[in-house]
Amino acid sequence: MRQACQNADKELLTEHGVHCVSISCVNNRYFRAGLLSALGAIVAIFFVISVSSSDTTPTKSVASNVEKVVPPPGGLQRPQAEVSFDLQDGYIGRLFIDGEVIPDDQLEKVVSLGQYTFRPGKGNVIEQFVAGTHQAEIFYWPADQPEPSSPQKYHWDFKVTS
Repeated sequence: MRQACQNADKELLTEHGVHCVSISCVNNRYFRAGLLSALGAIVAIFFVISVSSSDTTPTKSVASNVEKVVPPPGGLQRPQAEVSFDLQDGYIGRLFIDGEVIPDDQLEKVVSLGQYTFRPGKGNVIEQFVAGTHQAEIFYWPADQPEPSSPQKYHWDFKVTS
């Protein structure tokens, strides 16, 4: 029957001097073009979403004297990865992780630049981070003053993956 329909279409089109193209062939061609366009649009949408949701901006804290923290607020890190902060020059600070003060002798410091780094390891307060959310807090103050009873504070959370 399909062949009969195609032949009838050919006869009608040929009578009027029009080149014959099967309707099913035209429909199939438009269907494929439409399908490829839709798939291309879906891929483009996913690409835009993935690029726009990735955080490529440098970490700048809301505290004016805290220039950078690692990992960034809400960031992911491995169990042995470092936690660090960079204060504005002329400030010194103390690091707390999950409410536990990190002793000065377990911090790598460049005091003149306000840079502090803690690396978990054997014999340290934290040997490695367990998977989950952790809280970090910095107490900081001007380097030319003694540690105040109520220092300025900055805190953030980060997540550790296993």
